[in-house]
Amino acid sequence: MNKPEPTPFRTAFVLLWLLAVALEVPVLAQLAEHGLAIPPLWVVVMHLAAAAAMFLAPPREKGWFRPTRHWAQPLGLMALFVPGAGCVLGGCLFILHPVAHHDKEAYRFEDEQEDDASWLASLGTASAIRQELSEALDVVPAVDALIGSDPSFKRGAIEILAKIRSPDAIGWIVKARTDRDPETRFYATSALAMIQRDFDTAIHSAERDMFHRPGQLGPQLALHRVRYDYARSGLLEEEAADNLLRQSAEWLATPAEHDKDALLLLHMVERHLDPGRSLATLERLERDDPQHRPRWLREKVSLLFELGRYAETRRLMLDRQDEFLKEGDAALDPELAQWRSAALWWTHA
Repeated sequence: MNKPEPTPFRTAFVLLWLLAVALEVPVLAQLAEHGLAIPPLWVVVMHLAAAAAMFLAPPREKGWFRPTRHWAQPLGLMALFVPGAGCVLGGCLFILHPVAHHDKEAYRFEDEQEDDASWLASLGTASAIRQELSEALDVVPAVDALIGSDPSFKRGAIEILAKIRSPDAIGWIVKARTDRDPETRFYATSALAMIQRDFDTAIHSAERDMFHRPGQLGPQLALHRVRYDYARSGLLEEEAADNLLRQSAEWLATPAEHDKDALLLLHMVERHLDPGRSLATLERLERDDPQHRPRWLREKVSLLFELGRYAETRRLMLDRQDEFLKEGDAALDPELAQWRSAALWWTHA
């Protein structure tokens, strides 16, 4: 780690330091039993003022009262609890070593610098994640490793699941927190804390972007997409997650009238909140986005099946079986081949 170049201390520090020393003169005189003609109450007030001056003397950094503001708290406490000598000693230490805090970075457990980058960027591309997961699955399936007995395999499984970050993956990490192995519990707790922090960072970054571009719809949709992912991640209590989704649904109702991306996000939110209500949103998607009509058709069939409305599912597949059988090349898309098989089964059962 490169040590930063020392910077000259500010003139403001010297002035406040000299003020603090001057305020401590009555205290020193009192300690030396050569009291000045100053009431004892004023001596105490001047001592407290000297401690406050020492607290305000170092640079402001990211905020006067931030926990990571260097020098301020040590100098203030030194002046408060070591009358007279604390001001002199603290000022000399700061003047001689104004950037001493840069020598050791390990104690900074949290970096308060705002991160404008989205947490999704840290995961790499989707293909890279799939490749890494594929390589891991060549050794042992992630879930099988997590419920196995080898701690090293469990750690690798937790790392892979933490990168996937789907609700199911996070659910398995939550289960790992109750594992008998303390090391596994530690890795699971650390992974959940990292995911939680990344969600918070993503929300704050989206809120800043929305604040800087208030007239644009994109940043607002990005914020509600992150909130949607956070709500369905399983990290929040059910009531808190539902409240977050309801707020997004209420906001998305207006832009969904004229924007397809907002309409799609509204469908995703409503499907999580009330699957039956999201059927109407699917109808609008199919009408307003004919280019992806097969996608919305498959989504509607899946939703009806999940709701247990099997008669409507069969009727829909019978009425529109041509769209299932003619779409694309099933030989190149295994998922499409499965849908064709399902359409043939439902329509000929």
